[in-house]
Formats: sequence, structure tokens, C-alpha cells
Amino acid sequence: MNPAEMVGAHLLPGVVLRRTRQQRAADHFAAAGDVLRRAELLAALQRFQVRVAAVSGPEGLQDGVQRRLPGGGEGQGALRAPGAAGRERHQHGSHHIGEALAHPQSALHTLRMPHNAVMEEGGLYVVRGLVGNTTLTELDLAHNHLTEACALLLADVARGFYRGGEKVSDSGLKKLVLSGNPSIGVKAAKLLVRSLANERVRHLELANIGARAGASRPLAHGLRDPAVAWQYLDVADNWFGRAGLNQMFWALRQNKRLRVLKVGENRTGTKFCSNEDALLKHGIAVVRALACNVVLRELDLSFSSITTDGGINLLDALIDNRTLKRLSLRGNLVDDNIALMLMELLRCNSVLEVLDLGRNRLGFSCAYSLAESLETNRSLKTLLLDYNQFGGAGNATLDAFSRSLMLNCTLEVLVLDGNRLGSDWGVRLAETAARNRTLTQLSLRDNRLDVRAGRALLKAFRHCPYLVELALTADEVGVDLWEEFKVVFSQKKASIHPDALYKETQLTMQQSELLKSYGQHGHD
Repeated sequence: MNPAEMVGAHLLPGVVLRRTRQQRAADHFAAAGDVLRRAELLAALQRFQVRVAAVSGPEGLQDGVQRRLPGGGEGQGALRAPGAAGRERHQHGSHHIGEALAHPQSALHTLRMPHNAVMEEGGLYVVRGLVGNTTLTELDLAHNHLTEACALLLADVARGFYRGGEKVSDSGLKKLVLSGNPSIGVKAAKLLVRSLANERVRHLELANIGARAGASRPLAHGLRDPAVAWQYLDVADNWFGRAGLNQMFWALRQNKRLRVLKVGENRTGTKFCSNEDALLKHGIAVVRALACNVVLRELDLSFSSITTDGGINLLDALIDNRTLKRLSLRGNLVDDNIALMLMELLRCNSVLEVLDLGRNRLGFSCAYSLAESLETNRSLKTLLLDYNQFGGAGNATLDAFSRSLMLNCTLEVLVLDGNRLGSDWGVRLAETAARNRTLTQLSLRDNRLDVRAGRALLKAFRHCPYLVELALTADEVGVDLWEEFKVVFSQKKASIHPDALYKETQLTMQQSELLKSYGQHGHD
């Protein structure tokens, strides 16, 4: 049996190869031959009509090519081709993937190769395979070692395919993930953004690619252009600075497509979003964008050095915003002076579902404001307050916080890690969780709890049917209680059917037929 036939033996309908079976398949491949040759790989791709190829794992391409290959939506399998030693493995695996992409009968529409330590030469093999390929719609090369040469070639591919000076066809790419490749650099990042600002690309992740303020201008132009189809844009962990981000937010005001924007950790400085950041009488860019934009659903401004002044401006703008559902201000310099504005936001805003204020400088006043506002809030589902300064807030704050959680009917996830709350908070939160019917995840790690608080939380966790996950620190509650927590957690995990977690996203056959009929009536 040749290696291509052995691939078919392991690609049975409905079979997913786990770790042990993958190892067994690798042994068969090793016995049949050292590597899959070009013709054998192409024969396997054509025979099984492969649609999705995922090359992943901690060892990446260094130990060969590993793929999950759902064929036509009917079955799943795993293909593993052990390669040669050292650097040649990267080149060998990437070379075959590139040739498979360049083949006229290639049916691949998704290729995921994150965390594979792909170097420049391997990346060039893969990108060259995209020249002329119109079937691939999703490409993930995140967290490799791609360089400027790879990005420049990919930019040429994204512009479309030309023959004799005339455009033959457009690239099929709709989703591109290049995050975690800082060697791409300034020049390639700018050209890449320009080429990807088109009516086809909808999902774009360019976090930590070495981009600087020069790339913010084509990004702003893409946000202004109504023909650009971006719906998801992640450009975090670059070097755009305050001026670069402001350009993007001014452009965001009239954008009607973007749903998710992640721009955190872009070295903006402490003036960002503050009153000093205002542009004459036009105001602050971020505030104006939140006031004018009507489609943005998620905004990530984490680790942006936003001070209390900027935090107040942001929260004030969100009070009248009716579209934003997720906001992250993690890792900024916001302190207790935002307490009143935070209370006003949670009382008046009925849209925000996820609020991340972790790793700031919030203190007693913010804790009390949260306690007072959660009682009447009817939209917030996830609240992250880890590693602030709530410790020693006092009995009045504790009573208010406990009462508000008992009366709240929407909050599902609450994270209070690293706030040094103490034993009394642990005991009271255990009583609160027993009376709350919506809280499913509660995290209290690194909070100076003791055995007394551990017993109260264990009792609540055991008897509360709604609380599914409770995070604690083993050193604080003791080893014996920790073992009991593990037993209860295992019992709860085993008693929940996985289908129940996705009940809202499942459609019956009747509902599917009904939705199809809507589309047919629209075309008639």
C-alpha cells in the first residue's frame, strides 16, 4: 500500500483521529516511507476533496505536516506526514502545501498554520501557491516567523491576478490572520493594509506585525471607504501611537460595516482620550466615534495608558451609545475618580453586555458604585474586575454588593481575582451565590481567603444548581477542601450535556426550512 492509499485508510467518514491514533498513523507512514511525495499528496487532496487543512500543534512543521481534513462536510480525519530532520522539515511541509494550493484542482478553502515556526522560505512557498488560487478564502499564518518578503508577496496576491496587464480575477481571500509576525515590518505592513482594503476581505487580524503610524493612514482610508468590507479588524500591539489611532477613530464615525475593533497596546501615551487629546472644537476622536458610529459591537482599548480623565470621557460617551456590547479597558490607569460615571453608565446603558476593567486602580468608591448599579442593571452579562484595589472596602460596600447580586437577573460571569478581599467577602459571596439564579462562573483567586470561606463556598458550590465554575486558589482554602472542590466540579461537569450549552444556536429542520423560504420569497 502506497502512502496516499494509507492516507485514505485513515480518512474514514465520521472519524476524528486523536493523539493515540495520530501516533499510530505516524508509525504506518514511517513504515511505508519517510515522507509523502508531491504526487501522492496531490492524489490524496483530489481523491478526498479536502476543504479544510489545519497544520497545528506545539511541534508544528518541525515534526511534519498535521492536518484535520473534513471532506465535503461528511467526515473528518487527520493527515500526518513525518518529514526530514531540522530546517528541511519546515521547507518540505511548506513546499507540499504550496504546491497543493497552486494545483488547478485544489479544493482548499481554509488553511490554518498558526504556531508552526514557519520561516521566510517556508512562508514564501505557501504564499507563492496562492498566485492564481481563487478557492482559498481563509488563511491563518499567525505566530510564525514571516518576514517582509512574505508580506510583500501576499500583498501582491491580495490585489488580484493579472495577465498581460489586464486583471483576470480577484483573490478569494475573505479572512486573513497574520498576528504575531513582528518581522513583517513597517513598509510591508503599509502595503499589506492597502492591498487588503477591498470589497472581499471581511476579517483581518494584524496584531503585532511591526506596523507604525504610517500604516494608520491606509487603515483610516479603508474605514472611510464604503466599498471596503472589513467587519473584524485587530491591529493591537503595534506602534500606531496616539496620532495614528486618532486618525482611525475619526474615520470610524461614518463607517457602516465594522463590528469588532481591537486597537489595544499601541503606545498611545497618557493623553489619549483625555481632554488634552481634543482637536480644537471638533472634540476627542474616540468620543466622537462612539457618539456617531451605529454599527460597532466590540471595542478593545486595553493597555492603552488611558488615565482617569480619559476613562470618564469614554464612559460618558457610552451612556448614550446603543450599539456597543463589549468594551475592554483592561490594563489602563483608571482609578476611583470614575466611580460616579461608572454608576451612571451601568444604570442608564441597556446594551453593554461585557465590561472588562481588570488590572486598573479601582478602589472602594468604584466597588460601592458597582454594588449600587448592578442592582438595577438588566444587560450586563460578564464583568471582569480582577487585580484592582477592592480589598478592605468595608461592611457597607460588602452588604451593597451582596444585595445587588441577589437582585441582579442577568450577570453570568464575575471575576474578582487578586483584589485581597479577605475571608468575610468569601463567606458573604457564598451566601449570595446560593440566592442568585443567573451566575454561572465566579472567580475568587488570590483574595486572601481562608478555610472558613472555603467551606462556605464549597457548600454553595455543591448545592447551587446554576453555579457551574468556581475558581479559587488551593493554597488559600487548603488541600483537603481543594480535593473536595475538584470532586464537585467533576460531578457538575459530567451532569451537563454539551448540547445544552449551545441550545440557543441550534436550529431544527423546520426552522431551517422556514429560513430558506424567507430567502426564496426575497428573490421572487
